[in-house]
Amino acid sequence: MRWPSSTAPETTDRLGSGFPMVPFMRNRRRIVLIEGLPGSGKTSLAEWLCGRSEARGIRATWVPELQPDHPVIDRPTMRTARRSGFAERCLERWQAFSRSVQASPSPALFIIEGCLFQSTVRFMVEYRHSAEDIEAYLPAVERCLAPLGACLVYLTQTNPTAYLQDEIFRRKGEQTVSRIAAYSETTPFSVERGLAGHSALVSLYASYREACDQLVARSGLPVLQLDAVRLSEDEIRAMVDPWVASAIADGK
Repeated sequence: MRWPSSTAPETTDRLGSGFPMVPFMRNRRRIVLIEGLPGSGKTSLAEWLCGRSEARGIRATWVPELQPDHPVIDRPTMRTARRSGFAERCLERWQAFSRSVQASPSPALFIIEGCLFQSTVRFMVEYRHSAEDIEAYLPAVERCLAPLGACLVYLTQTNPTAYLQDEIFRRKGEQTVSRIAAYSETTPFSVERGLAGHSALVSLYASYREACDQLVARSGLPVLQLDAVRLSEDEIRAMVDPWVASAIADGK
């Protein structure tokens, strides 16, 4: 369900490879985080994984990135991104979410797309927050989620700049890409550099991706990194399915 609303492919697998399918631990709540650039397939993967989990008898909740009443990073919080202290406000929201899940009487799997980075780190890059704030953000979130046993599926591209210059049009459509580009050129990141149009989108999102890569490289979370361009949707699902099951069941 959604949160209630008013392959020999290349992978980076920090748990290893070749895990057999194992049952979920049904008495423990877990968090699956899905991240990647626009058009990477976050939403379709999250929706599919939710259905797949429920078919196994796992009570699963999919939290879409742009849900108006988002339980973690809601729109009022996002609207404060240009002000100092944004990272701290995001952490307060993560802490509140973690406490609410821990207090819930029934176990569940939460599948959260685009919230760990897209709704937070991207804004920090756009509005020129300090590198120190960005660097400290993910370790602090990991501490919030430690009781919930989170893991991360990270959808990447071997050449993100080439992806942003070309492939993104096929995946998102020209109208959506034009809208993202128009927004990108209004951000302080682009204004300071004199960037406009699609060049603003490419530069902004390439910098955002670099920041995410650096955070993931230092992360203590179990991470499955998959090339969203080289792999088909079916190949990605075939690799995510047993990995998530193993990550959650092992409690790693």
